[in-house]
Amino acid sequence: MSDPSNRRDLHAARLRACVPARLGGRWAATVVDTLRPVFRRDAALAIRMSNGILRPYLSALLAQDGSVTERIASHVLSGHECAVAEDGLALGSDGGRPVLQGRKVRLLGQAGASLLVAVLHDGDLSHVAVAELPVDALEGARAEGVVSLDRLTVPVLATDVLSDPVTAYAVTGALTSAAALAAAESALAEVSRFAANRELYGTTVDQLPHARGMLTGARLDLLMADQVVRAAVRAVDEAVPETGFDAQPLHVASYVLPRIVSGTLRDLATVLGARSYLREGEHAAFGDHFRGLAALQAMCGDPCRCLPPDRRSPAGALPAWISAAAADLCVRESGLPDSSKVVSSKDTWARFVKERLELLDEEVRPPLEDDDTYYLQASVVATSRPG
Repeated sequence: MSDPSNRRDLHAARLRACVPARLGGRWAATVVDTLRPVFRRDAALAIRMSNGILRPYLSALLAQDGSVTERIASHVLSGHECAVAEDGLALGSDGGRPVLQGRKVRLLGQAGASLLVAVLHDGDLSHVAVAELPVDALEGARAEGVVSLDRLTVPVLATDVLSDPVTAYAVTGALTSAAALAAAESALAEVSRFAANRELYGTTVDQLPHARGMLTGARLDLLMADQVVRAAVRAVDEAVPETGFDAQPLHVASYVLPRIVSGTLRDLATVLGARSYLREGEHAAFGDHFRGLAALQAMCGDPCRCLPPDRRSPAGALPAWISAAAADLCVRESGLPDSSKVVSSKDTWARFVKERLELLDEEVRPPLEDDDTYYLQASVVATSRPG
């Protein structure tokens, strides 16, 4: 078996190649394809990789002066790590030289990062700053690649105006969460295998109405998520410098996808009867996925970062425009006919998406009833999911 660190380096090299071609790399669909197998093996590692490679680069992608972006791209493509700080730092001076300084600073990235990309906010104006970082700054980072420093002062290499830090966060969150669906799919396969083989009350678990409804809901949630992913990846791949990103699919994906993954795992845990504490035995892989994906929502779906300030809801509630926009994206990507002999397929699918999104943050969601699944299974048949 190959060494895990070699696998990590291989995937990191492929991920670095996703820097746009004009700076020596490739782009978005490759990000998802590269991260998916990493998520299947080690979701926590995949989240760290995206923080250490994608987020620093994308934080500067929207800088108005290309010199900052080129510096970060050069650092990433040469095989070095970056860290990112999205709050807690400000520009200052130390002996006449410009520095970044702050207290209680939260850094995201992998151990060994030697370049810091910081997003600085000053009223309505945001800047991105690039600074030298001591290589031991992230020693002791938690599993998801986070370290908090009581005090930090580092010399600044370059600064620039950042036109849209929210979209930069949303791009990273959308692409990372899109790849994280691979781990959720593996968890679904694990629990489906358990339910098909475990007997209870004279039948297999997957034939019990409650478990059957939970498994059907999980499959449809991942179908819905795949459709959102297609729209988000297209929004990135089709972006051009003159017009930038079509931001709405990215905001929707960054908000919705981590919550779909979390909700799906909670539902599957109900069927399996175990959560993160499952560490050994035939279905221990489920516990690995549950633990590894625990940080996804906090790292990629923070509504204070992935949604524009004027489109957030109080107290973290689901914004109404998110559910409407997600339903529209899902219908557009579904390939469903306008109508069938029984129901209007598009209208039914849109209604289902909105209803499921309303329950995203519920700790326990009700299983789908048998009469719910008739037209939804028709939707699954009519829609091809990417592998």
